[in-house]
Amino acid sequence: MKNFNSALLLLAAVTMLFTASCSKDGTAGPKGDTGDKGSIGAVGPAGPAGTNGAAGSMIYSGTTVPPATKGVAGDYYLNTTTGLLYGPKTAAGWGSGLSLKGATGATGAAGSATLSGAGTPAPSLGNNGDYYLDKTNYLLYGPKTSGGWGTPVNLRGPSGNSDLNSVVFTVNTADWNQNIYNVNFNIAGDSVITRYAKGVEYNSPLLTAGMLERGLVLVYFQPNPNVTQWQPLPYSFPSVYDEYNYNYAYETFVSKVRLYFYFTRITTDGPSLDSYQVPATKFRIVVASGNMANSIHQNHININKYEEVSRFLNIK
Repeated sequence: MKNFNSALLLLAAVTMLFTASCSKDGTAGPKGDTGDKGSIGAVGPAGPAGTNGAAGSMIYSGTTVPPATKGVAGDYYLNTTTGLLYGPKTAAGWGSGLSLKGATGATGAAGSATLSGAGTPAPSLGNNGDYYLDKTNYLLYGPKTSGGWGTPVNLRGPSGNSDLNSVVFTVNTADWNQNIYNVNFNIAGDSVITRYAKGVEYNSPLLTAGMLERGLVLVYFQPNPNVTQWQPLPYSFPSVYDEYNYNYAYETFVSKVRLYFYFTRITTDGPSLDSYQVPATKFRIVVASGNMANSIHQNHININKYEEVSRFLNIK
């Protein structure tokens, strides 16, 4: 009996020891698989409203200094008359303005002026760089230089009769003084003579290569003192005592006509061309198309007689 009790006590002790070992000090088993994701929970209640932010500043504007009652602290004000920016406003007021204008720039160069009138501009009119519009003849002069107004540009478009164009303009004394040429003139036969001449150019888009080849360019002028008459170029007339001749001539190029003035000897040489002041002279240039030139020839119009030409071409 005693032996049985002893065995029973030993078995109980072994059982307790095994149980304690398994529940406290045993090795952890492997991690199990991740479980399924749960469903989304219900939306929570709205949070409380936030506090209001601070009031922003304003920018006002006006043509005078800002009134003391205008705006609140932190605001700005622009005086559009003076370019002064005030602010930020404080409890003490607007304070002094800050100028938004830069420093005054240097004085710019004087600009050119466009003058106008009826007829040729007076040499004393305007300054260098200016322009002048002759509203009667639609001629634009300029830019003016120390030598004068120069030769004008014709602003008038072709007339209703595209076969004929005529323009009148004046060459002033100062214009003649700007250019000197050695010009070759054909004389009897194949002979050529060179003349020392003053020259002025008149520009015209009507003088195309085709016009010069098939058409006709006539140039007339009004010799002093016969300012009511038109004489054809080339033209010569003697000095008072028949000592030398005054001569006017012209030469045509694409887009321009060049006018010449020079002296030729009769018994003595003429004055020094360099210092001679050619008087202001009025010219008329007539440009006729090939068709019109043929008509002039077929009707035996003498192109050296302006009255015949103007009557036939109806030039006013």
